[in-house]
Amino acid sequence: QGNNGGNHDNSGGGGGGGKGAVGQNGNVRSTNKGGYGGIGAENNYETGNNQFYAAGGNGGNENGQYESQTSTNGIGGTTNTSSSSRASNGAANRGAGGGGSTHSTNQNPSGGNGGSGVVVIRYAI
Repeated sequence: QGNNGGNHDNSGGGGGGGKGAVGQNGNVRSTNKGGYGGIGAENNYETGNNQFYAAGGNGGNENGQYESQTSTNGIGGTTNTSSSSRASNGAANRGAGGGGSTHSTNQNPSGGNGGSGVVVIRYAI
């Protein structure tokens, strides 16, 4: 089960909740930026090496602020980098959230899609 997303605060959208933590509230850093997505959970079920799954996507920035923040755990989506681009999607096969879109007068930008999940079936031989 994931955690709650962060709250919108005047100039930035809250980040999406991840498996390991809530999303950060918007504008917490007083930068007009969206909050970071919550961290995911780490396990080694699929490959034998620890990998993150289910991280939240970052929240959208204040109107016209197209600076994209770092992706949560390298798998969560980030906001769009221009008025003509979409927010990035969550990583495929990791169940991560897509990034929130920064609003512009252009109708093209939209939030990123959540990444597909993966099912790992383990059994004793």
